[in-house]
Amino acid sequence: MSGPDWAVPYITKRDGEQGVPESMLSLRYNRAGRPIGIRYTHELARNRDDRDVLWARVSQDLSPRTMRPVGKPLFALMHPARQRETMAALRCQVCHGQPSRNKLGYLFLEMAGHAEVEGIVTAQPPVCLDHAVAGINDCRRLHERGYVLLRSKVPRLHGVIGQVFRAVGHQIEALPPLLHDDGSDYPIPYTRGDLMPYVLASQLVRRLTGVTLVDIDAELEAAGRDRLAIRRGAGTRCPAHRAPSLRACTSRTASGSP
Repeated sequence: MSGPDWAVPYITKRDGEQGVPESMLSLRYNRAGRPIGIRYTHELARNRDDRDVLWARVSQDLSPRTMRPVGKPLFALMHPARQRETMAALRCQVCHGQPSRNKLGYLFLEMAGHAEVEGIVTAQPPVCLDHAVAGINDCRRLHERGYVLLRSKVPRLHGVIGQVFRAVGHQIEALPPLLHDDGSDYPIPYTRGDLMPYVLASQLVRRLTGVTLVDIDAELEAAGRDRLAIRRGAGTRCPAHRAPSLRACTSRTASGSP
């Protein structure tokens, strides 16, 4: 793998990674023969999380040597399994290493525009300091819309983003996407027991609590780091950081399925 590709977010979907068609979905029935949700025709145990939510199945193209994704990045899309894995374990969304964490909590890089930072619901996993610098310097979307850098002491699991279906006779039908007024995806909280059995999830979301706004230069100074050195890749502490530029960033509103 070439050096610059190490700066592509781990959670980004790659060209050639294919999702299972919706025709492979069907209704799930209880013992009384009543529909209780959706399932895959040939379902695997790993297709559901520990809350019994069904997840979109998308192939993965990984390097056998590094186990990093390969192929042309599709920066507007997240890979469902990699995003879920990264968010569940609270790993850096870019390098999949340990994110930055101190007494104020985990480091998150979010787009600006939130009325309140306490309680932000996000599908963006945390970041390490190196990739916070890369995102701030080089992410076009962050340049266009602005950003907030924050730490969360307790990033609580909240729910998922995904496609909701309904039963129509013995068939299933996709409902219109759940969207905010600005067109971004509306996360479905785990408390929506009426919807969850019929959701095909593509992104895991957390609610950020115990939030403190922070400044990247102050964070670097406290860690004894040099911003220019990080951009050059010199003395980096990130195991996967091999390039000075992130080049782009993933979109929060993207669906993990093609």
